[in-house]
Amino acid sequence: MQPLVYLAVRVWLGWVQFIERSERAFINSPLVLVAAGSVHSWAVVYSLFVAVHTRAMRFSGYHQGNTENLPGSVAVTETLAVASLWVWLIAGFTTAACRMLDEDADGLPMGDKDLNVGPFLKFIRSPQLHNVLAHAHSVSCAGLFVSVMLLCMTMAVMSGGITVCETCLVLVAICFAAPHAVLAVRRLSDSLDIALGEILPMDTFEAAAAEAAAVGPQLSVLLSLADAPGHAFWWQNIAYTVAAMAFVAAVVACGLNPQKLANTAVPPDPEETFVCLLLNSMTALAIVLSYPHLNTWFLKLSVVAVIAITGASKQKELREIYLDWLEPVFQTPSDSHKGFQNLQRQTLRKIAWGATLFCAVVTLWDIMAHTQAVAVGGSPVDPATTTADAAAATEAAFNVLDS
Repeated sequence: MQPLVYLAVRVWLGWVQFIERSERAFINSPLVLVAAGSVHSWAVVYSLFVAVHTRAMRFSGYHQGNTENLPGSVAVTETLAVASLWVWLIAGFTTAACRMLDEDADGLPMGDKDLNVGPFLKFIRSPQLHNVLAHAHSVSCAGLFVSVMLLCMTMAVMSGGITVCETCLVLVAICFAAPHAVLAVRRLSDSLDIALGEILPMDTFEAAAAEAAAVGPQLSVLLSLADAPGHAFWWQNIAYTVAAMAFVAAVVACGLNPQKLANTAVPPDPEETFVCLLLNSMTALAIVLSYPHLNTWFLKLSVVAVIAITGASKQKELREIYLDWLEPVFQTPSDSHKGFQNLQRQTLRKIAWGATLFCAVVTLWDIMAHTQAVAVGGSPVDPATTTADAAAATEAAFNVLDS
């Protein structure tokens, strides 16, 4: 259920951003990118875990509960990823609690009463506490980056040949994690921050991380679910390869030609918002089709609730309830001159969007074809493949990771 919750939150926030695009936008600060990057990284790590478990099922006789056929690095990586996520959760909830307990944190002192505060308020307002929380987000993001790299290396050394789809997943995962890891390490080391600032253009990693987070996690999940039996047609492999290469090209182009300055609030283009909304929905559908046990009444009620909450966001009075909570990161848009136009960058981004959406369509077709094969007891694609075993592997991986 974890990826579905993540995708539902992305749909809701994306819709809120679209409605409020003329009045508010999410700020493009390194701290926000690192904090949000930890959640995005968890989705990428999750997709790599699914790919590793599926690969083990195809070549090592793995089944749910039979973890001795998995490389030892998988257990270590799972512990590191879960620990990193808990660090992020504790830091995030602590930050939210501090803001809730200190309602006047963003206001100016109006008198002596506002200056004479108790030790508790002094503590939650102290720069040291906020620095610790900021560093916790950086540590969490760095830990998840290490998890991504360990899982990529695990896939390289596991028994059996690596498929084109898995290669594309590794490429997308590394391209996504690299700029986020650099941002996290820069926040921990001022000397490294200065050194990188002298070598690369200003705001390079902020722009690359923002672009990677737009479609990278969803593309990773799609690639982990596609081609479960490991026998994709040539045209499917071309679709996966083009999507991965286009994604990398878009991230590099945004890094070399940033779309906006750091620490500014510039709303995304409407077409980017709708591409992300559509891709989030298609990714969620791919997960449900891959794991039929998720198709319960609880899921259906949850979908209705997400649609209702998203639709209710059009009411200004209802939006005001949660806009106050989002205010630190959801601010008044900056001047339009702080967003930069670049034809080459925008062209590569649009190509990446189109290729990713086509990859999602191909993935959904592939999943439905395998599901039909399991239902009829054979494979309409290739009778020699063990489609049922591959489907069982992905479901076992989901159960293990969700427990």
